[in-house]
Parts: sequence; C-alpha cells; structure tokens
Amino acid sequence: MERLVRCLLAWTNEQEAIPTLIGHIPGQGEQIEAQRNLWQTARNAKDARERYEMATPTLAPLPPELSQRSDFFTQRPDVIAAFQGLDWSVGLADLNQVLSFQKIVVKEQALERVDAEVKAHDLQSVFSFCLPDPSESVNLPGAIDHDQKGITFSSLNPNLRIGGHAIVDLDVVAAPGQPSSKQKFIGFTINFGARFVQVAEYNHRWFVRDGYHRCYGLLRKGISRIPCVFVRAHSFEELGAAAPGFFSFETLFGDRPPFLSDFLDDSVSADTKQLAQRKVVRIAGQEFLVAV
Repeated sequence: MERLVRCLLAWTNEQEAIPTLIGHIPGQGEQIEAQRNLWQTARNAKDARERYEMATPTLAPLPPELSQRSDFFTQRPDVIAAFQGLDWSVGLADLNQVLSFQKIVVKEQALERVDAEVKAHDLQSVFSFCLPDPSESVNLPGAIDHDQKGITFSSLNPNLRIGGHAIVDLDVVAAPGQPSSKQKFIGFTINFGARFVQVAEYNHRWFVRDGYHRCYGLLRKGISRIPCVFVRAHSFEELGAAAPGFFSFETLFGDRPPFLSDFLDDSVSADTKQLAQRKVVRIAGQEFLVAV
C-alpha cells in the first residue's frame, strides 16, 4: 500500500533523496537523472537563502476566551503525567517561526484531519484539534505466541509505543469454583503517546516536538497561530530530535535549517510516494539459567 508524502528534499543528501523520490533503492542501470536534478535544484534553492538570524520567538498568551479550557487542560492528570519532569506551559505559537526535525509528512492524513475537525477563524475548534480532550481507550488486539510467553501489537499509526511498565498483585482463580490466590503480574502499557501539538525551544530555536501532521495541515489551511504545549528543552534528547530518521543536530543548528513552512515550498520540498509501514511492538518473556 502506497501513501502520498511530502519530503523536505533540500536538506537530504543524494543517497537518501534518490530512493525517496523514486520510492525504492535504484537498480543497476536505472535512470535517476531527473530525480538527481530535482534534488540538486532544491539544494541550490536552500543554499541561496540568507543565513538564519531570527531572534528567539516569543510564546504569546492564550486569548481570554480560551483561558478556562487552558486551566482545565493543565490540571488534567493525563497531561501532568505526560509532561512530568519537563519545563512546560501552554500558550499561542506561530508555526511560521518553527523549525522541523522531521523529514516527511503524510499528506492525506494531515489534510483530511484538519478539514474534518477545524473551522476557519474558530479558535475553539483549533484548541480542540491541537490539545484534544481525553479520548476513549483504543481497542488494540495483540497476537499471543504459541508458547504463551510473548505478545505482538501492530498499527499503521507510527506513534504506537511502550508507554511504561506496571507491577501489580492480582487475585487469580485457577478454575471455576476454586479459591483465588495472589499472583504477581508484571507488564507494560501500550499507547500512542501524548496526542498534543508540542512546540519546543532549544538553543534559542523553536521546533515542532510532536504533532507534525496536524501542524502541516493547519498551515495548508492558512492557520499559523495555534494553541500548543510549549516545552523548554534542556538537552537535544529532551527536544525529541535525537531519534533515528530525523535531521541531524548539525542540520538543525546550521546556517539554513528547515522550517515547518518549507513543507509548503515547492522550491525545497517535493511530493512522492512511500510504502506504508506498520509500527510493531513486541513484548516477550524469556527463561534461562545462569551459573552462580
């Protein structure tokens, strides 16, 4: 299954750009000159830009009509748990001032969601889109191994992840009519992460920390000033940009870094098709002996 994606082409190298544009690793003798020229043109457009000299952006307060919803949001237990240990607040950010460490967005996913959920010039709907209310739990069935010692989950949502672990004592009944016994259960929580648009500051630059597809869709709709969770990151890892597949530190803090708005600029980005991928989480228990 293929999906239409938008790629920040100008900030990739040739070895990454060509397979991205043709959708596969080129075979021997395969013609790639057109893709190479497209990539080089995008690189030239990026290199012709002025150096990044933007002052650190400023987080604006939410308007009065959103103050009650903001107060409720910041007091929600799930929100407090999601950002525990981080320096965070809620405010209004301008997406035109924000950089991107993500290389690709899925176009249909972004545009369909914003068209369905956001009304133009309606900050209430934008707030609900960016900082949604608690949702019902998602039914995510898992496949249990034949030996009963492992379980596998999968989803087309790339945010599927192991959220943490839990150790609990449960009353277990071995058979109907039999007395229960205490047994210790050790497991892991599976979730899709925090569903909030997040903007983060690190080294005086702002980045989308989470919510790329929603932010891209909002920009395509002409909406740039949005409510968000704002994080003051104290390390590159806390920024969230250290994971594989993102732009490097050198690219993000170089002279001409990629802006989120560059996804809309045909001179430095391009549409292409990509095979859809499933995110898989597998949890397995092992038994073995060690010498003592």
